[in-house]
Amino acid sequence: MTKEKLFKTFISIIEIAVIVSLMVSFAMIFRNARKQGRLFDVSKNWTVTLDDELYTNVDIRNFRFSNDVNGNIKTLTMTKELSEEMLSNTTLRVYNKLCTMSVYLDDELIYEVTPENANKKQYMGMGYYFILLPNHKGDHRLTLEFTAMERGAISGLPDVELSSTERAYPNYVDENVVGIFASIFLVVLGLIITVVSLAYTYLNVDYFRLFLIGVFSFTAGMWSMCSQKVMLLLGTSVSTNSTMEYLLMELAFLPLLGYTIKIRENLTNREKSIIRSVMMVNILYNLFAASLHFTNVAHYSQTVLSFYVIAFINCATMLFVGVKDITKANKGEMIFHYSIFGISLAGFWLIFDHINGNYISRGTPRLAHSFTPVVLILFVVALMASYAVHLYSVVLSSSQEEALTTMVYKDSLTGLYNRIESEEIFQRLDQLDNPNYMFIDFDLNGLKKLNDEKGHAAGDFLLQSFANVLKEAFSKYGKSMRMGGDEFLTIIEGKKLPSERELMQKYHTILDKYCEETGLDIDASYGIANSSEVYHPLSEQIFRLADERMYEMKRLSKKGRER
Repeated sequence: MTKEKLFKTFISIIEIAVIVSLMVSFAMIFRNARKQGRLFDVSKNWTVTLDDELYTNVDIRNFRFSNDVNGNIKTLTMTKELSEEMLSNTTLRVYNKLCTMSVYLDDELIYEVTPENANKKQYMGMGYYFILLPNHKGDHRLTLEFTAMERGAISGLPDVELSSTERAYPNYVDENVVGIFASIFLVVLGLIITVVSLAYTYLNVDYFRLFLIGVFSFTAGMWSMCSQKVMLLLGTSVSTNSTMEYLLMELAFLPLLGYTIKIRENLTNREKSIIRSVMMVNILYNLFAASLHFTNVAHYSQTVLSFYVIAFINCATMLFVGVKDITKANKGEMIFHYSIFGISLAGFWLIFDHINGNYISRGTPRLAHSFTPVVLILFVVALMASYAVHLYSVVLSSSQEEALTTMVYKDSLTGLYNRIESEEIFQRLDQLDNPNYMFIDFDLNGLKKLNDEKGHAAGDFLLQSFANVLKEAFSKYGKSMRMGGDEFLTIIEGKKLPSERELMQKYHTILDKYCEETGLDIDASYGIANSSEVYHPLSEQIFRLADERMYEMKRLSKKGRER
């Protein structure tokens, strides 16, 4: 595949990926987002019990734990009176983090979240539960009971929302429409780029860079969908959604580190080894963290701080390893460098949001909820821009290389290869163990006479016309070249050569056609020699044999014309 086709294919892939991603994202988001229904404000007048300490008339949006109990609460109970209207076809949405949860209406248990096996330290996950409340007349007491399964699970009061059942899911989509749209867009975009670039990688390894971008976009998009709790709307359990969220967050660095090696083309072997070592550390850490999580020794939520250390090492590696003077780097590398710097800042924002949600504010994350997916889209766009710049430089250098090659190996007048090309072919043929080739040596008759009578322009036209005859007659079988002046050579090679009769019959047919079209008397003497005629042939030897036969034909044709 040529570099120009490579660049055009890349643009086509991105255009298709963006269009399809936008269509799928809009379709998934707005399918149910416009349903109408009731929404009740249930943020005030709660009675809250933290272990044994009682609080009344609590506004759950503004309530803050004191620093001396933050992270050490074992149980949380929240009680509120609900009117008859609030118990008519309504759904309760509750954010639960790493806790068992029981929901009561008066003294009746209506919903429960517990471990499958009480003897195991099962991971409960973090996410929203949508609980359909039974229809009741009159006022009733709603009670939510939480028991922490891990230290720091109860770090703030959870989000609680009550709405009409038909509005429950669309309301969540409306609140988080930007983040959900961005997440779905990243997933679809990454999936298309990954599949298409993987299919093209076998044609040109340069597509592997695009493949890495696609893998990152898909992985980051899936992480963002889990972070935005979109997977919960698709039927995934809270614990599975949270597990996927942490796992994907850790895996997302691997394609980025691989892309770092690809985009920084001047890395030394030592620098490549450093980046590969960091990749191996990531893989080993991911396996270790996963083994701790799935054996219930230490869940992802407990090892997340150690992951932040790994993430810091990853960002530092991508920012500083192999960067001598960024101002002197190529544009693709500069775009990548600054985008890594930007995403690193966004990562610090995420870390602050995690700390804020667990140790400062209440338990539901807010700061980076819709901000992060949008930043990820900008980052993926920057990665694709760096790859596009790289492709442009490849195409530009390829065009310059082809122009130089044309100047060195092509005859500027006829467009055929020149003697330099023939010499390289001769050398290659002499290195073959069992060569099988044919030389047809041509000498164009009447060129000097035409130059003298009608000028060099007419002579040039004769040369160009004869070159076109050779191209049309022999391009299917081999290469034709101008050896200089009025001398031409065609080289045909292969396991099975066409017959001389077949070749020259086609040549004469095309020659007659050009004579009729141009009005020129195009005539050439030729000699044919085959490598099979000589035991252990040398190309120069076969060329001389063809040249001798050409001159014999020229001598006989001249003698015939004199008679």
